[in-house]
Amino acid sequence: MSVDPEKGEAPATGAGDAPPPFEMDQNHASPPSYTSLFGQLQNVKKENPAPTSFAKAFYSIVADTIGMTIMLGILNGVQIAMIVIGSLYLDDCPRQRLIPIYLIVEGSFFILKSIFDMKARIQRNKLPAEEQEEYQPPLWERIITRTVGTFLFAFFICGNVWTYSIYRPNSSDPSAADYCHPTLYYFAFWNITGTYIIIALFQCCCLTACFIACCACCGAAAAGKKKQEEEEEAK
Repeated sequence: MSVDPEKGEAPATGAGDAPPPFEMDQNHASPPSYTSLFGQLQNVKKENPAPTSFAKAFYSIVADTIGMTIMLGILNGVQIAMIVIGSLYLDDCPRQRLIPIYLIVEGSFFILKSIFDMKARIQRNKLPAEEQEEYQPPLWERIITRTVGTFLFAFFICGNVWTYSIYRPNSSDPSAADYCHPTLYYFAFWNITGTYIIIALFQCCCLTACFIACCACCGAAAAGKKKQEEEEEAK
């Protein structure tokens, strides 16, 4: 920068000589939001220390995941198959005539309940994020879904009794009194058995997720306590 010999002062800096503008360090930008399932479980554990409230909130999170939606779609496909097979072989199981009726009724009511559950999920997702947790379907919808759910559970137990009580029926002589069409019977048998397998796998996944979330919360609490102790020692 040159000095004016007459005034002995440095001339004002021109616009072209201005220093480059200061840019904020990109490293100080706010971190991205942590919205994964694992992060949600950590938040739920902190906000719901009681086991009952945690289990309820955990189920709500899992029920809204894409995987659960896909599973419900597959289950609805199975229920449609139950109605079809039960209707096709309605009179082909004299050994236990209630098995095809069980398939038809169970499949029909399960689809009805799924429709109400899907309707409630869509209505909840349309609300702002802060209102979704407090949303509840209308009273009449809750009464219907709970009544249908109770009926499905009771009828499922009946299906267990009707199906397992005639295990390995006669499937070769249609004229025999103990005959039951193999497609009808083994579909009902594996449908019930598969339900128990899915329930067991789901429970294992839930217990594993709960264990991981608890470990993460304990680790975060231990790290916070250690950091606090280090700060106190530094003072």
